[in-house]
Amino acid sequence: RVKIIDDDMFPSNRYREQLQEGAAGIEKINQWGLFVEYVKLNFSTPGMGWRTVMSIVCDQMHNLYLFFLLKARTYLVNKVFDQSTSESSMIIFWKGADDIDTRVQAARLVAVMYVLPMLALHIWDYSKLKLDVEGRSRVFLQICIFRKYLNYTEASRQLVRVSHMQVALLSNTADLSKAYCSVLQIVRAVGK
Repeated sequence: RVKIIDDDMFPSNRYREQLQEGAAGIEKINQWGLFVEYVKLNFSTPGMGWRTVMSIVCDQMHNLYLFFLLKARTYLVNKVFDQSTSESSMIIFWKGADDIDTRVQAARLVAVMYVLPMLALHIWDYSKLKLDVEGRSRVFLQICIFRKYLNYTEASRQLVRVSHMQVALLSNTADLSKAYCSVLQIVRAVGK
């Protein structure tokens, strides 16, 4: 007696008919649609959804910092370094003894605001490495492929070369997980 645990196609059953047709059917599959199905599957795995959302949201900190840099540089040139600008249009916490002191104080404030976010960005970049979205995605794929292979009949296993399994487990899974992370990088770039 055999109990079938998983009869789903990878990444979803959307392309079941084409996959069952064999090589000719596989050629008919829309590659972008197949990739979207993989992204949805990967996003729905335990722990991957919140990691993906956190990565997308926190990556926008880099974009906010870039926006701040543009505004800060404009402020320095147009307000602080422009001698014709009055002190009232500058961001200051206390009034200096003279105009030069006030401008130096405004420049120092911008310098502090320039450096402090770098610390937060560095902490985020380090945390992103610890999230390991790419590694978790690769491990998920490797487990799925190997589980499918183990569920093959003995006759089906004989048709699959060991070298093909090695390439699928080591190389193709790494490429697909990098593609998933590339989608996150594209979302970050779109935020700019």
